[in-house]
Amino acid sequence: MLTVNASGSVQFEHEGNIFSLNEGESYQEFLLWLTSPDDATVIKKDDFEIDRDSPEESLPLLGRYRDFLIDFVDIRNQVLAEAAASGCDVRTVEAEANQLIARLKKHEGEI
Repeated sequence: MLTVNASGSVQFEHEGNIFSLNEGESYQEFLLWLTSPDDATVIKKDDFEIDRDSPEESLPLLGRYRDFLIDFVDIRNQVLAEAAASGCDVRTVEAEANQLIARLKKHEGEI
């Protein structure tokens, strides 16, 4: 659910977690969740409902956030579906990326 706190900052509440979309670390955590390539991370459009108790003056801003995030979720779901259809497994790609990182770290001083 999208809402604003007492200081007027936009927040996203999901499954007991509160992400501030105006604060660095909290916003980073939100982005990592939102952009997760893991199809086990299920993000639904209705996760971005606007809190009914939001101040009237915040509704246009919250509406823009909602619309953008819903569009992003549609794109994310499409990309995940295409990856699954092509046989791409995020865990395999992640393992290969980690192996590459380990090899690069091993030779870090040589480059």
